[in-house]
Amino acid sequence: MNAVDFITLAGRWAITPGAGAAQYRSAVSRAYYGAFHVAAQFLGSLSHDCPEYDGHDFVIKCLSNCGVSEAATVGGILRNLRMSRRDADYHLDKSQPETSANAKLCAERASQVQSGVAACGDAAISAKIKKGVHEYRTNILKR
Repeated sequence: MNAVDFITLAGRWAITPGAGAAQYRSAVSRAYYGAFHVAAQFLGSLSHDCPEYDGHDFVIKCLSNCGVSEAATVGGILRNLRMSRRDADYHLDKSQPETSANAKLCAERASQVQSGVAACGDAAISAKIKKGVHEYRTNILKR
């Protein structure tokens, strides 16, 4: 399956008039997971596979701490999307995740992750990210 399909679906669900709470919350969730998988696949292409025990934190932290601004931007957006996804999936008492506006924002953020990862695919940038992630992981393991 193509992870981008989740982002596309989230965008469609977000703009459905009067869709209701469940669909808007689901759009937020799919937006995050699509963006997460796009970013995780990118790191995997650089030989940095996500550990199964905590791949979500791994992806966000590696992108945010590799020393490359383009990747750090993607990591920050992904972190925000993850928080929105948690609200949508776990905090049923909150009404903000149930709005079309919130779902649209999350779908847009997921598209930004997709575009940001594509920009990071530039050979020079991806080489810097690969090196930066390796250094970050090495420093974390020393602690």
